[in-house]
Amino acid sequence: MDRYITGMPKHHLTLFLLSAFASMGLAAYAYIGSFTRMLADDFCSLYFADRLGLLRSTWFWYITWSGRYTAFATDWLILKFALGPYKLHYVVPAIILLWLTFVTVIPYLYLREKGKYAFLHSFALGSIFLFIVLMLSPNVPQSLFWWNGMRSYALPLAVLTCYILIFQIINQYSKINPALSCSLGFILLFISGGMGEIIAIAQMAFILFLVSLQVLKLLNRPRTELIVLYSSLAGAVCSVIVVVLSPGNATRQALLPPSPDFIKLVSISIQAYGTFIGGLFLEPAKITGLIGAILAAMWIGGHYQNFIPVKTRLIPAYIFGGIAISFVCFPPGVYGYSEPPPTRTMMIPVFFLTGGMLSASFLTGCLLAGRYGSPWLSDNMLILSITLLIGFSTIVTTWNLHREVHTYINFAEKWDQVDAQILQAKANNLEFVNIPAMDNWAGLERPTDNEKYWPTFCYSSYYGIQVFGPPYP
Repeated sequence: MDRYITGMPKHHLTLFLLSAFASMGLAAYAYIGSFTRMLADDFCSLYFADRLGLLRSTWFWYITWSGRYTAFATDWLILKFALGPYKLHYVVPAIILLWLTFVTVIPYLYLREKGKYAFLHSFALGSIFLFIVLMLSPNVPQSLFWWNGMRSYALPLAVLTCYILIFQIINQYSKINPALSCSLGFILLFISGGMGEIIAIAQMAFILFLVSLQVLKLLNRPRTELIVLYSSLAGAVCSVIVVVLSPGNATRQALLPPSPDFIKLVSISIQAYGTFIGGLFLEPAKITGLIGAILAAMWIGGHYQNFIPVKTRLIPAYIFGGIAISFVCFPPGVYGYSEPPPTRTMMIPVFFLTGGMLSASFLTGCLLAGRYGSPWLSDNMLILSITLLIGFSTIVTTWNLHREVHTYINFAEKWDQVDAQILQAKANNLEFVNIPAMDNWAGLERPTDNEKYWPTFCYSSYYGIQVFGPPYP
C-alpha cells in the first residue's frame, strides 16, 4: 500500500510534485519577464540597428565597442526585424520555454529506450535543472530580464543547450551526413561565442572537457562523434579569436582600469570564485534547492541501474569538470574590469557548475542502485526529503519574486506612459521633452539633465527628440 498515495503510484506522484514545483518557479520567472521594457543600453542598440541595418550596425559596434558580433546582430534580429521594441516582453517567457524544451529533450533522447518513464524523468530533470540555474544566479534582473544582459548571458546558454541537443541527435542518427554535422557544430559554437567574452571562453573549455573524456576513454563513443567535437572546438576557438581581435576592445578598455598582470588576474579570479561559491550557501532557499536537486538526480538515476553502464571515474570527472569550466568564466571578466566581474555574468558559471553536479549525481544514482540494489528508491524518508527540499526552495523563491511583481508592473506602466509622452512631444515638433526619473528594477543608468551623458544620448537618438531627465539625487 505504501507504493500508492491517494490512488496514485508513489513514483508518479513524486515526479509530478518535483516537476510541478520546478515549473512553478520557472513560471514565476517567465511572468516577471513578461513586464520587460527597454532600458539604458537597449535604446542605443535599437537606434543603431534601425539606422545602420544588420551588417553595418554589427560592424559599427565591433570596431567601436567590443567583439560581441552575434549579440549586436541579435539586437537587429529581435529588436528591429522579428519583434520590435514594443513586443520585447515576449522574449523572456519564450526563452524560458525553449530552454526548458531543450533540457527536457536532451535526457529524454538518452533515456527513452532505457525506461518506460523516460519522459517523466526527463521533464523532472530538465525543469529542476533550469530552475536551479535561475535560482542560483545572483542577478537575474540584469542577466535575464534586461535585454542587453539577457542576450549576452542567458541567451547564449540557451543556444549552447540547443547545440548539446543537436549533438545528441547526431549521435543517435548515424545516417546524418558527417559534413553537415561538423558544419552545424562549427556554426552553432561560432554563433554562441559571439554573444560575449565569457561564454566564448566557457564553451571552448566545455568542448575541451568533452574531448578529454573521449581521449581518456571515460566515454566510448563513435569516432564520428569525436570529429564533430573537433569541428565544434574549431568554431569555439574561431569565436574567441574574432572577439579578441575586435578594435573596439581597446576603446572600451580605455574607459576601465588597466588590466591586471597574470598573478593578480589569477589571485582576483580565485577570490571572486570563492565569493561566488560562498554565495550559494547564504540563502536557505538556494542551499535547500541545490541539495534537493542533487538528491532528485540521484533518485532518478537509480531507476536506470540496469541500462546505463557507469565508469566510476566519470563521476568525479563531471564534478571537477563543472568546477573547472565555471572557474574559467572569471578571468575574462577580471581582465576587463580589474576586479571581480559583475554579478550579471554569474549565470554562466552557475550553468556549468549545476550541470556538472547534476550529471554526476544522476550517474551516482545509477552506480549505487547497480551495486547495492534499489530498495532505497521507494524509501519514504528519501522521497519526502527530496520533495520538501525542492518544494521549500521553489515556494520561497516564487514568493520572493511575487513580492517584486508590483515593482516590474509599475515600471512597465510608467515606461508606457513616458514613451507616449515622448512620442507626443515629437509629434508636436517640440525641441525637447522633460521626463520623470526612469529609475528601474535593474539598477541601470537613466537619462539626466546632461545631454552628453550616454543614457540621455541613447534615449534622444532613439526617439529623435532631445530627452532630459532629472539629475541624480
